[in-house]
Formats: sequence, structure tokens, C-alpha cells
Amino acid sequence: SQTHLNFYQRYTSPQMKLVTKQQLQDILADGSRLDFISNTAFDINDTDKSGHIDFEELEGVLLNIGTKLGLEAFNKEEVHEILKLVDSSNDGQIQRDEFRVLVQATLTVLSRFI
Repeated sequence: SQTHLNFYQRYTSPQMKLVTKQQLQDILADGSRLDFISNTAFDINDTDKSGHIDFEELEGVLLNIGTKLGLEAFNKEEVHEILKLVDSSNDGQIQRDEFRVLVQATLTVLSRFI
């Protein structure tokens, strides 16, 4: 949707202003905001619109996050490990609810380092 696209462009643009620790904590405390962010990211990163995030799509998500944070790229083994950690249904794919767990964990970790 256009709302999702606007949100994604705002938070992934090179001009993006970093969020504050308080903003991250507010998002984590507000389930509806966390759902919106998670669903938006899921919809955009589910590039084949299959309803799940596969290995290649997860690799793209992690590359995007790493680039934005100035981190070294994840290698394929690390992507597989993250997939195994998040894939609670053990089907080799990340469903929407599993992706929300990944988003929440990522924001939680980020909130500790900013």
C-alpha cells in the first residue's frame, strides 16, 4: 500500500535520521506500532508476495539492516542460523508472526546500543 511504501522510504532512505532510544522503547511498548512496523517490513521484503520470507529474502533484509547500521554483511551461514532461530515452525521460511519476533528482537537490541 502507499502508506507502507511511504513508511519504508522514510526509514530506509540515506537521509534517515536515527531514532532515539526513547522512540525505540515507545515502539516496543506499543503493540499496534510494532505490528505496523513489522507488517510493513514484511510486506516490502516478501518480494515474491508468497506470504513468507525465504532465505534469499531474509538475506536481503539482513543486508539492508547491516548497511543502514554500518555493519559487516552477514555471511550465508549466519543467515541460515538466524533463519533457524526465528523459524519456530521449522518449515524453512519465516511467517509473518515469526518475522514480528525478529523485528521486536532487533529493535530491542538496538535500543540497548543507542
